[in-house]
Amino acid sequence: MNKRLITRKSIMKIILTVIAACFIFATCTAADEKSGGITFESGGFDTPEDAVLAYLDYFRQGDVTGMISTFAIETQVKNTDKKACLQRLKYVTFEYTDGFGYAGTYSYNMAVWSRASSLIRIIDRQLIYYTALLSGYPEMEIGSITLIEDEEIDKFSDYTSLSLLTIESLLPDMQFLCWEPMGTYKSSYERIMNNYSEIVKTNYGADDVCDLAARIQLGDMAAVQYMQCIKYDGKWYNYTPMGTLANIAGLNTCFGGLVIEIGG
Repeated sequence: MNKRLITRKSIMKIILTVIAACFIFATCTAADEKSGGITFESGGFDTPEDAVLAYLDYFRQGDVTGMISTFAIETQVKNTDKKACLQRLKYVTFEYTDGFGYAGTYSYNMAVWSRASSLIRIIDRQLIYYTALLSGYPEMEIGSITLIEDEEIDKFSDYTSLSLLTIESLLPDMQFLCWEPMGTYKSSYERIMNNYSEIVKTNYGADDVCDLAARIQLGDMAAVQYMQCIKYDGKWYNYTPMGTLANIAGLNTCFGGLVIEIGG
């Protein structure tokens, strides 16, 4: 009797485990098909150059949604290997959450939105920095501007409003000029990428990764937009404006991968 009872209990446990596993699989499959009603990324591009040019075209139009669509977002979330991420860094933070992964629709949606938000923040910092710089506040590069008196506040408000209008007026005439050669950065870039590309492939399931630098014209100002691109299943996406090449070039994160030669 006891043996029979134990057997029945064991069978019931197995059945419940299988049902739970099927439910989790179905939930994760459903999660792959939806991200809160929004799909951020496009279908990818044939070359990394195409991905960067698409980003610049949306940038020219002032289309933030379009800019974000050129990045790997849902694809990156789905391909991230959380154990590989944990094995590499040995920690997680509120800023670095890849080690958590996702287990269903809610956590998948949150991971997708987190990825998209991090990209928007990079682009937002870029706008804030160059607005401050054009307004005569280069100290924004170190992270803050102190405004005490009402006169200072009024001046800042007026100057930044004018600078924002200036940036808005420059975008429609943005022109892509050429791809910037790596020059003296080439040897350092190749040395770093030998290791880094393997990390990206292992942690994020990518096929390949590379960096590009596009020289552009903004009115009478020359500029360079850096971009790191990533490849999944034969399609290229933008990965981050602050990639390996941008770091080697010494760009502050507030630049958002864009170097504008003010007055150049």
